[in-house]
Amino acid sequence: MGCKLVKVFYILPLVFVLFAVAHASSPYFFKGYVFVNGSLAPNGTIVEVYVNSGSSAANAFIVGQGAPGQGPLEGAGRYLISFVANSGDSVTFRVNNLSLNSANGTNTSAQAISSSLTENFNLSANKTANGVSCLYAIGCSSGFCADSYCCNTACTDSNYDCNVAGSLGTCTSTATTTTTGGTGGGGTGVAAASETQTLSSVTAGSTASVSISQSASLGIEKIEFTTSTALTNAQITVKETTAASAGVSVAIASTEGAVYKYLEITKTNIQDSGISSAKISFKVPRSWFTANNIDKATVALNRFSNSAWSKLPTTVSSEDSSYVYFAATSPGFSTFAITGEKAQPSVTSFCGNNTREGSEGCDGTDLAGQTCVSKGYASGTLKCTNCVFDVGGCVSAPSLTITLPTGGQIIYGATVTVTTSVSGFTLAAPTGTVVEGEGHLHMFLDDRAYVLSSASSYTFDNVPYGQHTLRVELHRGDHSALSPPVTKTVTFSTAQQAVQPLSPTPPPEKTDYTIVLVVILIILVVGYFFMKKSKIKK
Repeated sequence: MGCKLVKVFYILPLVFVLFAVAHASSPYFFKGYVFVNGSLAPNGTIVEVYVNSGSSAANAFIVGQGAPGQGPLEGAGRYLISFVANSGDSVTFRVNNLSLNSANGTNTSAQAISSSLTENFNLSANKTANGVSCLYAIGCSSGFCADSYCCNTACTDSNYDCNVAGSLGTCTSTATTTTTGGTGGGGTGVAAASETQTLSSVTAGSTASVSISQSASLGIEKIEFTTSTALTNAQITVKETTAASAGVSVAIASTEGAVYKYLEITKTNIQDSGISSAKISFKVPRSWFTANNIDKATVALNRFSNSAWSKLPTTVSSEDSSYVYFAATSPGFSTFAITGEKAQPSVTSFCGNNTREGSEGCDGTDLAGQTCVSKGYASGTLKCTNCVFDVGGCVSAPSLTITLPTGGQIIYGATVTVTTSVSGFTLAAPTGTVVEGEGHLHMFLDDRAYVLSSASSYTFDNVPYGQHTLRVELHRGDHSALSPPVTKTVTFSTAQQAVQPLSPTPPPEKTDYTIVLVVILIILVVGYFFMKKSKIKK
């Protein structure tokens, strides 16, 4: 009996060791080519592996990136992914979070692990159309993934979403509209038509846009304005009125021209100081020009402010068979009048005598009081060439766009590269003197990190992880801000690297056998004493 007990003590540790080794997790590798839409995958394509149909990826690999210190794999579209699993487990793959298709030799079924390295295992997937749910922009045919759907644009503007029911995949305005019916027009009678647009939220430094659905009765088609402060539940109301109802003087004498419409544009939850400029787009029917003998070139949007009318810079945008479309810029909102002057009788004109005649818009030095500013430009010299206005010497108002980072973007790592686009303004190193149309950028990161840049891009290093606000401004050579200010703001986040490719030869995970060895040692010692005791009895 003693001998049998000794054998049991020696066999049990061996069985225990074999069981532990057989069930230890080990690293496994798959490699091959990745295809997207039938072609080798571009750099940035994301390959993910799932073990036993798990909900989270066991690891991921980004095509074009290699393990730290080893560089990318040779050849386009190559991948090499490693993960830890047990022999006999099954694995599945996704490309850009898309299911695989059977093209290019791809095996779409779950793979049972049998070898530590599986080579020439190709993966194929097709990008999805707009309106299909997405996780990565690179998985969308449009290249945009907004609000968890493949979208026709980046859809970063305030009050626009890509997940609006009935318009999935199309960037759609979410501003709410309140309208009241009625008739009016021509500046006479009781005007009842009005419309209110609500903007749920607008970020500081961005451009808000509202479209007016009752443009046929109100004349106004769209209102765009830039706000320097964040807005919540802001409202813009357009209402047709009359001079008497609005308590204003007549905008133009009937002997000189006619008023198409008087309008009141009011705001709620918007401060006057927060609006740097507003662009108002409107239309006038051709029938009104004919009925009132109005010269369309004289149509203007007028604003009543400080107890007087002022004519706003107004330009013709386009025309069709029914309407002529205009755009005007205004420093704020109040009471407005759309007016036009009577067409002058046709007379014989002579171009080149410095006197406007007939249909001449200008003639030599006779510019009819027009300037680059009245033509909608920021500055410059207006000329007249062949009795036609020449705006070649006019300078457009400077504009600034932050192209990177984009609003809401997550940047992985502590380095943030800012790129901008500037027009109507030349970037140059600050000299301490003012040169019109020339200057540099002031960049503020969280209102703490402040840099000057005469280039269109700048890189911030050692940026802490978290949410950040970047503000970029245009300044003159003496560091003074432009007037009106030209500034843009964007909010983004930084985070640790979300996906880190594993090294092609990572060290295998080690199983701690210390306890196992101690147990085996105890069993061997006990067995030894039993064996000795058995021999003594014999």
